[in-house]
Order: sequence, then structure tokens, then C-alpha cells
Amino acid sequence: MFKKFEEFNGHYHDINTYLLENFNYDLMNEGLIRSADYDISIEKFNNLLKKYKLKGNSHLYPYKDRIQLDVYGLGFMKNVKNFYNEFKSLLNLLGYYVSAFSIDDDISKKQDVSLLDFFNNDALRVWINKKFDYEKGTPEKLYHITYKKNINNIQKKGLIPKSKSLIENHPDRIYLFFDVDDAKNFTVLRGLYSDDLEFVLLEIDTKLLKYLKLYQDPKFGKNILAFYTYDNIPPNSLKIVEEL
Repeated sequence: MFKKFEEFNGHYHDINTYLLENFNYDLMNEGLIRSADYDISIEKFNNLLKKYKLKGNSHLYPYKDRIQLDVYGLGFMKNVKNFYNEFKSLLNLLGYYVSAFSIDDDISKKQDVSLLDFFNNDALRVWINKKFDYEKGTPEKLYHITYKKNINNIQKKGLIPKSKSLIENHPDRIYLFFDVDDAKNFTVLRGLYSDDLEFVLLEIDTKLLKYLKLYQDPKFGKNILAFYTYDNIPPNSLKIVEEL
């Protein structure tokens, strides 16, 4: 049975809200352990644009799974470095990261914005994702799809978070599904980005795990329970269900 837990308690939320309203961004070096709500984050990013008198805005992406930030006029700024540093600090404070971006010609870049050079462009579009989505309870069984060529190594070492992603950059994660059929359908998406079309469906027995912290992946919508975790999953909890 899928057990639901409260996303966070009211006291913790009040403390985070207070910190967001009063924090000195120049002192921020580390991120929070949870991501701020979209509406709070959008307001903060828009306030940063106003502070530097930049055109553009941040808003919730149509699929409601990320923030889209559009900025114009960066190429004419004398203090781009200051804006860039405050932007990075704000990302950390809010618990977000840049997953993709486009520059001028609107060509998406599958690369994290980590160099100041990317901000020396007149028009910049940035997609900003939560590092930590709201936590959910832990089902007794979870399912993972992997390439057949990886199975020997997985049986020895287990599942270890990888930074390589299909479309955007993400922190190291393992992607999991609540339903077997949803996991199988994921092979279609993975096949679009790889010539290797041989897959293995793995079942994870979460009762054998000492610890597993799950986050729901919003990109799959409300009808599919998809998760990710930053934790290693040992081989003794894994079982091959079938080859696909």
C-alpha cells in the first residue's frame, strides 16, 4: 500500500518562509534541505530582475514542473558578474538548480549554467528545477528500468545515482516507478535517446533497505507515480523481473 506522509509540518514551513524573507543572500553558500514553493521562488527571481533593472520575468512553466526565467539586456550590463553571483546564491537559498537554457537563438543547451560567459548575452532563457521535490511515503515495491549491458555491474554493486540524464542536467539520481507498466513504458522514452534497445526490469524490495528517501518526479504528471532518490540501492534488494 502506498503510504502518504505530510510534505512538511507547519513550523518548518514558517521558519523557511522567514529565512527567505530576511536572509542576506551575500552570505549564502549552501542550499536548503528542501526546495521553496514555486510562488515564493518566482517572486524572488522577479525581484532580482527588478533590482538590476533587467527586462524579463520568471513564471511557472506550462507543465508546472519547473520555473522559466527570461532575461533581456544582459549584454549591456556593466555589473553582469554581480547579477550572476546573486543569481547563483538565490538558486542555492531556494533549493533550485539550472537544468537547461537557451541563448539568443533559442537553441536549448544541455549543460548546466556554470560559466559567467553564458550571462554575457542579450537574451537568455533559463529553466530552473527543484533540487528537492516534496517527499512521499515509501511503497513496498518499486521498479527500475536499466539497459541490459549494465545488469552485471548492478548485480555486483547495486544501483548508484548517476548524473547523466536524457534531456536536462540533474543532480545524481536513481529513477523509480510505483507501477510495473509505467516502468515498462519508460523504455520507449529511453530508447529515443539510445541505440541500445535491450532493457531489464528490476524490482526493488524496500523492506530490505535500511534507508530510502524518495521524491516524486513531477514531470510524469499526476497519473504516473514516478520517483527519484539520491540514495544507493544495494544489490540484495534487487530482483530481475524480466528482460524487455
